Amino acid sequence: MKILLAASYNYGNPFIKESVEGMRLFCDVDTSKEIFLQCQNNGYDVLHLQWPEYYCQINKITKKSIKDFENKLIYWKKHTKIVFTRHNILPHMFDNLIKSKKNLVNDLYRLFYEYCDGVIHLGEYSLNNYPEYYKNKSLHCIIPHGMYKSYLKSKSKNECRNELDIDHNKKVILVFGRVRKFAELKLILKTLNKLPKEYIVLCPGLKYITTIHKYRNRLKNLLKFVKGIIFLPIRGFTGIQVLHNIYSANQWLIGYKMIDKMNSVNRRFYWGTSFINDDDIQLYFMSANVVFIPRKGVLNSGVIPLAFYYSLPVVAPNCGNVTELISSSNNYIYEEGKSIKAKVAIEKCFNNRPILIGENNYQFGIKYLNWEHLGGLHFNFYKKLLFPGEIENF
Repeated sequence: MKILLAASYNYGNPFIKESVEGMRLFCDVDTSKEIFLQCQNNGYDVLHLQWPEYYCQINKITKKSIKDFENKLIYWKKHTKIVFTRHNILPHMFDNLIKSKKNLVNDLYRLFYEYCDGVIHLGEYSLNNYPEYYKNKSLHCIIPHGMYKSYLKSKSKNECRNELDIDHNKKVILVFGRVRKFAELKLILKTLNKLPKEYIVLCPGLKYITTIHKYRNRLKNLLKFVKGIIFLPIRGFTGIQVLHNIYSANQWLIGYKMIDKMNSVNRRFYWGTSFINDDDIQLYFMSANVVFIPRKGVLNSGVIPLAFYYSLPVVAPNCGNVTELISSSNNYIYEEGKSIKAKVAIEKCFNNRPILIGENNYQFGIKYLNWEHLGGLHFNFYKKLLFPGEIENF
Protein backbone atom coordinates (compact mmCIF):
# COMPACT_ATOMS: atom_id res chain seq x y z
CA MET A 1 0.00 0.00 0.00
CA LYS A 2 1.44 3.37 -1.06
CA ILE A 3 0.23 6.63 0.49
CA LEU A 4 0.87 10.24 -0.55
CA LEU A 5 0.36 12.54 2.41
CA ALA A 6 0.13 15.89 0.65
CA ALA A 7 2.18 18.06 3.00
CA SER A 8 5.79 18.89 3.73
CA TYR A 9 7.36 16.52 6.26
CA ASN A 10 8.55 19.46 8.39
CA TYR A 11 5.50 21.67 7.90
CA GLY A 12 4.60 23.83 10.92
CA ASN A 13 4.40 21.91 14.17
CA PRO A 14 5.39 18.22 14.31
CA PHE A 15 1.88 16.94 13.49
CA ILE A 16 2.80 15.80 9.97
CA LYS A 17 6.21 14.41 10.94
CA GLU A 18 5.02 12.43 13.95
CA SER A 19 1.83 11.11 12.35
CA VAL A 20 3.78 9.98 9.26
CA GLU A 21 6.34 8.14 11.39
CA GLY A 22 3.48 6.28 13.05
CA MET A 23 1.94 5.37 9.68
CA ARG A 24 5.26 4.19 8.26
CA LEU A 25 5.25 1.31 10.72
CA PHE A 26 2.41 -0.14 8.64
CA CYS A 27 2.66 1.19 5.07
CA ASP A 28 4.76 3.16 2.58
CA VAL A 29 4.14 6.91 3.04
CA ASP A 30 5.57 9.78 1.00
CA THR A 31 5.11 13.41 2.03
CA SER A 32 4.87 16.12 -0.63
CA LYS A 33 2.57 19.02 -1.35
CA GLU A 34 4.21 19.54 -4.75
CA ILE A 35 3.55 16.02 -6.07
CA PHE A 36 -0.13 16.51 -5.29
CA LEU A 37 -0.37 19.97 -6.87
CA GLN A 38 1.57 18.86 -9.96
CA CYS A 39 -0.69 15.81 -10.38
CA GLN A 40 2.16 13.30 -10.49
CA ASN A 41 0.69 9.98 -9.46
CA ASN A 42 3.55 7.51 -9.02
CA GLY A 43 1.50 4.47 -8.16
CA TYR A 44 -0.15 5.88 -5.04
CA ASP A 45 -3.18 4.06 -3.68
CA VAL A 46 -4.33 6.83 -1.35
CA LEU A 47 -3.98 10.62 -1.45
CA HIS A 48 -4.26 12.02 2.08
CA LEU A 49 -5.08 15.75 2.32
CA GLN A 50 -4.92 18.05 5.32
CA TRP A 51 -6.00 21.71 5.71
CA PRO A 52 -7.80 23.08 2.59
CA GLU A 53 -6.25 26.52 3.07
CA TYR A 54 -2.80 24.90 2.99
CA TYR A 55 -3.30 24.20 -0.72
CA CYS A 56 -5.06 27.43 -1.76
CA GLN A 57 -3.76 30.60 -0.16
CA ILE A 58 -6.73 32.40 1.33
CA ASN A 59 -5.41 35.90 0.60
CA LYS A 60 -5.02 35.01 -3.10
CA ILE A 61 -8.08 32.83 -3.58
CA THR A 62 -10.16 33.44 -6.73
CA LYS A 63 -12.81 31.62 -8.73
CA LYS A 64 -10.08 30.54 -11.13
CA SER A 65 -7.86 29.13 -8.37
CA ILE A 66 -10.87 27.21 -7.02
CA LYS A 67 -11.53 25.73 -10.46
CA ASP A 68 -7.86 24.84 -10.94
CA PHE A 69 -7.86 23.09 -7.58
CA GLU A 70 -11.02 21.17 -8.48
CA ASN A 71 -9.31 19.92 -11.65
CA LYS A 72 -6.49 18.54 -9.52
CA LEU A 73 -8.98 16.67 -7.36
CA ILE A 74 -10.68 15.29 -10.48
CA TYR A 75 -7.31 13.99 -11.67
CA TRP A 76 -6.50 12.26 -8.37
CA LYS A 77 -10.03 10.89 -8.02
CA LYS A 78 -9.44 8.89 -11.22
CA HIS A 79 -6.28 7.28 -9.85
CA THR A 80 -6.55 7.02 -6.06
CA LYS A 81 -8.80 7.10 -3.04
CA ILE A 82 -8.79 10.58 -1.49
CA VAL A 83 -8.73 11.00 2.29
CA PHE A 84 -9.15 14.26 4.21
CA THR A 85 -8.30 14.90 7.87
CA ARG A 86 -10.79 17.47 9.17
CA HIS A 87 -8.79 19.83 11.37
CA ASN A 88 -11.13 22.84 11.23
CA ILE A 89 -14.69 23.67 10.28
CA LEU A 90 -13.32 26.78 8.54
CA PRO A 91 -9.90 28.53 8.56
CA HIS A 92 -8.93 30.29 11.78
CA MET A 93 -8.94 33.72 10.13
CA PHE A 94 -12.28 33.23 8.34
CA ASP A 95 -14.04 35.92 10.38
CA ASN A 96 -11.52 38.52 9.19
CA LEU A 97 -12.36 37.99 5.52
CA ILE A 98 -14.78 40.09 3.49
CA LYS A 99 -17.96 38.40 2.24
CA SER A 100 -16.72 37.60 -1.29
CA LYS A 101 -13.62 35.87 0.10
CA LYS A 102 -15.72 33.97 2.63
CA ASN A 103 -17.88 32.64 -0.20
CA LEU A 104 -14.80 31.41 -2.06
CA VAL A 105 -13.41 29.73 1.06
CA ASN A 106 -16.74 27.97 1.59
CA ASP A 107 -16.55 26.79 -2.03
CA LEU A 108 -13.04 25.45 -1.39
CA TYR A 109 -14.17 23.46 1.64
CA ARG A 110 -17.13 22.08 -0.30
CA LEU A 111 -14.72 20.62 -2.85
CA PHE A 112 -13.16 18.52 -0.10
CA TYR A 113 -16.58 17.29 1.00
CA GLU A 114 -17.52 16.52 -2.61
CA TYR A 115 -14.43 14.64 -3.78
CA CYS A 116 -13.08 12.86 -0.71
CA ASP A 117 -13.70 9.13 -0.39
CA GLY A 118 -12.78 9.08 3.28
CA VAL A 119 -12.84 11.61 6.11
CA ILE A 120 -10.83 11.31 9.32
CA HIS A 121 -12.29 13.20 12.27
CA LEU A 122 -10.29 14.06 15.39
CA GLY A 123 -13.36 13.58 17.58
CA GLU A 124 -17.02 12.58 17.60
CA TYR A 125 -18.27 16.17 17.50
CA SER A 126 -16.62 16.64 14.11
CA LEU A 127 -18.42 13.58 12.74
CA ASN A 128 -21.79 14.73 14.07
CA ASN A 129 -21.17 18.27 12.81
CA TYR A 130 -20.22 17.17 9.29
CA PRO A 131 -22.51 18.64 6.57
CA GLU A 132 -25.43 16.23 6.24
CA TYR A 133 -25.65 16.58 2.47
CA TYR A 134 -22.13 15.17 2.04
CA LYS A 135 -22.03 12.68 4.90
CA ASN A 136 -23.01 9.63 2.83
CA LYS A 137 -20.55 10.47 0.05
CA SER A 138 -17.59 9.35 2.18
CA LEU A 139 -16.46 6.71 4.63
CA HIS A 140 -15.85 8.24 8.07
CA CYS A 141 -13.73 7.34 11.08
CA ILE A 142 -12.51 8.96 14.29
CA ILE A 143 -8.78 9.09 14.99
CA PRO A 144 -7.74 11.55 17.74
CA HIS A 145 -4.90 14.05 17.58
CA GLY A 146 -1.67 12.44 18.72
CA MET A 147 0.45 13.54 21.67
CA TYR A 148 3.58 15.32 20.50
CA LYS A 149 6.77 13.66 21.66
CA SER A 150 9.63 15.45 19.89
CA TYR A 151 9.91 18.63 21.98
CA LEU A 152 12.63 19.01 24.61
CA LYS A 153 12.04 18.42 28.32
CA SER A 154 15.61 18.94 29.49
CA LYS A 155 15.16 21.82 31.99
CA SER A 156 13.54 22.04 35.41
CA LYS A 157 10.63 24.30 36.29
CA ASN A 158 12.90 26.59 38.30
CA GLU A 159 15.42 26.87 35.47
CA CYS A 160 12.70 27.78 32.99
CA ARG A 161 11.14 30.36 35.32
CA ASN A 162 14.53 31.92 35.89
CA GLU A 163 15.04 32.32 32.14
CA LEU A 164 11.63 33.98 31.77
CA ASP A 165 12.06 36.05 34.95
CA ILE A 166 9.01 34.57 36.66
CA ASP A 167 8.66 34.35 40.46
CA HIS A 168 8.92 30.73 41.62
CA ASN A 169 5.98 31.21 44.01
CA LYS A 170 3.49 32.42 41.40
CA LYS A 171 0.65 30.30 40.05
CA VAL A 172 1.36 30.34 36.33
CA ILE A 173 -1.39 29.94 33.73
CA LEU A 174 -0.06 29.30 30.23
CA VAL A 175 -1.95 30.45 27.13
CA PHE A 176 0.04 28.94 24.28
CA GLY A 177 -0.38 29.49 20.57
CA ARG A 178 -1.44 32.53 18.60
CA VAL A 179 -4.18 34.64 20.14
CA ARG A 180 -6.11 35.21 16.92
CA LYS A 181 -9.12 37.20 18.05
CA PHE A 182 -9.54 40.25 20.26
CA ALA A 183 -12.39 38.37 22.01
CA GLU A 184 -9.85 35.75 23.11
CA LEU A 185 -7.49 38.38 24.53
CA LYS A 186 -10.41 40.05 26.30
CA LEU A 187 -11.43 36.70 27.83
CA ILE A 188 -7.88 36.07 29.07
CA LEU A 189 -7.59 39.50 30.69
CA LYS A 190 -11.07 39.43 32.25
CA THR A 191 -10.42 35.96 33.67
CA LEU A 192 -7.05 36.98 35.11
CA ASN A 193 -8.56 40.13 36.61
CA LYS A 194 -11.03 37.97 38.56
CA LEU A 195 -8.30 35.75 40.01
CA PRO A 196 -6.20 36.54 43.13
CA LYS A 197 -2.93 38.42 42.67
CA GLU A 198 -0.74 35.31 42.98
CA TYR A 199 -2.05 34.09 39.60
CA ILE A 200 -0.23 35.27 36.48
CA VAL A 201 -0.68 34.56 32.76
CA LEU A 202 2.13 33.60 30.41
CA CYS A 203 1.02 34.41 26.86
CA PRO A 204 3.80 34.33 24.23
CA GLY A 205 1.50 34.43 21.18
CA LEU A 206 0.16 38.00 20.90
CA LYS A 207 1.30 38.38 17.33
CA TYR A 208 -1.17 41.13 16.50
CA ILE A 209 -0.04 43.49 19.23
CA THR A 210 2.95 44.59 17.16
CA THR A 211 0.70 45.72 14.30
CA ILE A 212 -1.32 48.26 16.25
CA HIS A 213 1.33 50.94 16.65
CA LYS A 214 0.92 52.12 13.06
CA TYR A 215 -2.74 52.84 13.77
CA ARG A 216 -2.26 55.04 16.84
CA ASN A 217 -2.55 58.30 14.94
CA ARG A 218 -6.18 59.02 14.08
CA LEU A 219 -5.22 61.29 11.18
CA LYS A 220 -3.20 58.45 9.64
CA ASN A 221 -6.25 56.23 10.04
CA LEU A 222 -8.38 58.68 8.11
CA LEU A 223 -5.81 59.14 5.36
CA LYS A 224 -5.39 55.37 5.06
CA PHE A 225 -9.15 54.94 4.69
CA VAL A 226 -9.40 57.69 2.04
CA LYS A 227 -6.48 56.17 0.16
CA GLY A 228 -8.26 52.83 0.29
CA ILE A 229 -11.41 54.29 -1.22
CA ILE A 230 -9.51 55.99 -4.03
CA PHE A 231 -6.78 53.52 -4.96
CA LEU A 232 -7.34 50.04 -3.60
CA PRO A 233 -10.32 49.03 -5.78
CA ILE A 234 -7.83 48.95 -8.67
CA ARG A 235 -5.85 46.28 -6.77
CA GLY A 236 -8.93 44.26 -5.83
CA PHE A 237 -9.51 45.81 -2.39
CA THR A 238 -12.11 48.23 -1.06
CA GLY A 239 -12.20 51.05 1.45
CA ILE A 240 -14.47 48.86 3.58
CA GLN A 241 -11.61 46.40 4.02
CA VAL A 242 -9.33 49.19 5.16
CA LEU A 243 -11.98 50.41 7.61
CA HIS A 244 -12.31 46.85 8.94
CA ASN A 245 -8.54 46.68 9.46
CA ILE A 246 -8.53 50.01 11.28
CA TYR A 247 -11.39 48.92 13.53
CA SER A 248 -9.65 45.62 14.31
CA ALA A 249 -6.36 47.38 15.07
CA ASN A 250 -8.09 49.82 17.40
CA GLN A 251 -9.61 46.87 19.27
CA TRP A 252 -6.13 45.48 19.80
CA LEU A 253 -5.01 48.91 20.98
CA ILE A 254 -7.71 48.71 23.67
CA GLY A 255 -6.32 45.31 24.65
CA TYR A 256 -2.81 46.73 24.79
CA LYS A 257 -3.99 49.47 27.16
CA MET A 258 -5.74 46.84 29.32
CA ILE A 259 -2.44 44.96 29.62
CA ASP A 260 -0.58 48.16 30.54
CA LYS A 261 -3.11 48.93 33.26
CA MET A 262 -2.99 45.38 34.64
CA ASN A 263 0.81 45.42 34.79
CA SER A 264 1.11 48.96 36.16
CA VAL A 265 1.52 47.86 39.82
CA ASN A 266 2.64 44.23 39.68
CA ARG A 267 3.36 42.34 36.50
CA ARG A 268 0.65 39.72 36.02
CA PHE A 269 0.53 39.35 32.24
CA TYR A 270 3.71 38.13 30.53
CA TRP A 271 3.40 38.40 26.77
CA GLY A 272 5.51 38.14 23.66
CA THR A 273 5.18 38.40 19.90
CA SER A 274 8.32 36.80 18.49
CA PHE A 275 8.51 33.36 16.90
CA ILE A 276 9.26 30.59 19.41
CA ASN A 277 11.85 28.04 18.36
CA ASP A 278 11.00 24.41 19.01
CA ASP A 279 13.83 24.11 21.52
CA ASP A 280 12.39 27.01 23.54
CA ILE A 281 8.84 25.67 23.80
CA GLN A 282 9.81 23.83 26.98
CA LEU A 283 10.52 27.18 28.68
CA TYR A 284 6.82 28.05 28.63
CA PHE A 285 5.33 24.65 29.43
CA MET A 286 7.86 23.78 32.13
CA SER A 287 7.23 27.18 33.76
CA ALA A 288 3.47 26.66 33.90
CA ASN A 289 1.17 25.03 36.43
CA VAL A 290 -1.94 24.94 34.23
CA VAL A 291 -2.70 25.39 30.51
CA PHE A 292 -5.69 27.59 29.66
CA ILE A 293 -7.42 27.42 26.26
CA PRO A 294 -9.27 30.70 25.53
CA ARG A 295 -10.57 29.71 22.08
CA LYS A 296 -14.02 30.47 20.75
CA GLY A 297 -15.72 28.28 18.15
CA VAL A 298 -12.77 25.96 17.45
CA LEU A 299 -13.11 22.35 16.37
CA ASN A 300 -9.77 21.12 17.76
CA SER A 301 -6.79 22.32 19.75
CA GLY A 302 -3.31 20.89 19.27
CA VAL A 303 -2.24 22.67 22.46
CA ILE A 304 -4.10 20.08 24.57
CA PRO A 305 -1.98 17.03 23.58
CA LEU A 306 1.09 19.26 23.90
CA ALA A 307 0.05 20.06 27.49
CA PHE A 308 -0.38 16.31 28.10
CA TYR A 309 3.18 15.73 26.86
CA TYR A 310 4.45 18.21 29.45
CA SER A 311 2.29 16.62 32.19
CA LEU A 312 0.11 19.67 32.69
CA PRO A 313 -3.61 19.94 33.51
CA VAL A 314 -5.85 21.78 31.04
CA VAL A 315 -8.78 24.18 31.40
CA ALA A 316 -10.67 24.43 28.11
CA PRO A 317 -14.00 25.64 26.67
CA ASN A 318 -16.97 23.44 25.87
CA CYS A 319 -16.67 23.55 22.08
CA GLY A 320 -15.95 21.15 19.24
CA ASN A 321 -13.90 18.02 19.88
CA VAL A 322 -12.26 19.84 22.79
CA THR A 323 -15.14 18.93 25.13
CA GLU A 324 -14.81 15.24 24.34
CA LEU A 325 -11.06 15.10 24.94
CA ILE A 326 -11.13 17.19 28.13
CA SER A 327 -14.02 15.18 29.60
CA SER A 328 -12.54 11.76 28.80
CA SER A 329 -9.21 12.75 30.38
CA ASN A 330 -10.78 14.30 33.54
CA ASN A 331 -9.58 17.84 32.97
CA TYR A 332 -11.63 21.03 33.46
CA ILE A 333 -14.25 22.55 31.16
CA TYR A 334 -15.75 26.02 31.31
CA GLU A 335 -18.60 27.63 29.40
CA GLU A 336 -17.17 29.06 26.19
CA GLY A 337 -16.51 32.80 26.32
CA LYS A 338 -17.51 33.20 30.00
CA SER A 339 -14.69 34.65 32.12
CA ILE A 340 -16.40 33.93 35.44
CA LYS A 341 -16.79 30.26 34.46
CA ALA A 342 -13.16 30.13 33.32
CA LYS A 343 -12.03 31.67 36.62
CA VAL A 344 -13.95 29.06 38.64
CA ALA A 345 -12.55 26.18 36.53
CA ILE A 346 -8.98 27.44 36.89
CA GLU A 347 -9.29 27.73 40.68
CA LYS A 348 -10.80 24.24 40.90
CA CYS A 349 -7.90 22.90 38.87
CA PHE A 350 -5.30 24.54 41.12
CA ASN A 351 -7.09 23.32 44.25
CA ASN A 352 -7.44 19.70 43.10
CA ARG A 353 -3.88 18.33 42.90
CA PRO A 354 -2.88 19.76 39.50
CA ILE A 355 0.42 17.87 39.50
CA LEU A 356 -1.42 14.55 39.73
CA ILE A 357 -3.85 15.60 36.97
CA GLY A 358 -0.88 16.47 34.78
CA GLU A 359 0.79 13.13 35.41
CA ASN A 360 -2.47 11.36 34.55
CA ASN A 361 -2.67 13.38 31.34
CA TYR A 362 0.73 12.15 30.26
CA GLN A 363 -0.27 8.54 30.93
CA PHE A 364 -3.53 9.13 29.04
CA GLY A 365 -1.52 10.37 26.07
CA ILE A 366 0.85 7.41 26.18
CA LYS A 367 -2.08 4.98 26.22
CA TYR A 368 -4.55 6.56 23.78
CA LEU A 369 -2.72 9.25 21.80
CA ASN A 370 0.57 7.58 20.89
CA TRP A 371 1.46 7.87 17.21
CA GLU A 372 2.20 4.18 16.73
CA HIS A 373 -1.34 3.26 17.74
CA LEU A 374 -2.81 6.07 15.62
CA GLY A 375 -0.66 4.99 12.66
CA GLY A 376 -2.31 1.58 12.86
CA LEU A 377 -5.76 3.19 12.88
CA HIS A 378 -4.86 5.15 9.74
CA PHE A 379 -3.62 1.99 8.04
CA ASN A 380 -6.82 0.18 8.94
CA PHE A 381 -8.91 3.01 7.51
CA TYR A 382 -6.94 3.02 4.26
CA LYS A 383 -7.55 -0.73 3.93
CA LYS A 384 -11.28 -0.28 4.43
CA LEU A 385 -11.33 2.27 1.62
CA LEU A 386 -9.26 0.16 -0.76
CA PHE A 387 -10.73 -3.23 0.13
CA PRO A 388 -14.25 -2.56 1.44
CA GLY A 389 -15.26 -6.23 1.36
CA GLU A 390 -12.56 -7.42 3.74
CA ILE A 391 -13.18 -8.06 7.43
CA GLU A 392 -10.65 -6.19 9.58
CA ASN A 393 -9.09 -7.88 12.60
CA PHE A 394 -6.47 -5.24 13.31
